[in-house]
Amino acid sequence: MDLIDFLEERIADDERAAVSYVMAGNKRFPNTLAHTIEGTTIDGRSVTDAEFTAYLAEHGERRVDARAMAECEAKRGLIRLFAGTSHEGRSLAAPGMAVCRQLATIYADHPDFVDEWRVTPA
Repeated sequence: MDLIDFLEERIADDERAAVSYVMAGNKRFPNTLAHTIEGTTIDGRSVTDAEFTAYLAEHGERRVDARAMAECEAKRGLIRLFAGTSHEGRSLAAPGMAVCRQLATIYADHPDFVDEWRVTPA
């Protein structure tokens, strides 16, 4: 697993946690919503990430979960901006990768975190 794959998986974990929060204790979704690792469905229909985010904004916990989902999308945007869409074989020293490495430090307590990704102060 490389740095970008690690970040994408952690961001997906964050999204699932935000949905679980609503569904467990602050339920505002109808029973027709399902969000699992396989994907998201509303009324049995598969929906895109954008449709799900819009659904959260309309029906979900606006201050907590819509913000959490926006944070996930912002992190993905930073990855695309600084690492590009093709990251295979990229050096950790490549321009922009320092931003991705800094994002990864959020998840430094995760067992898949590689200490080499840690940004050291200059």
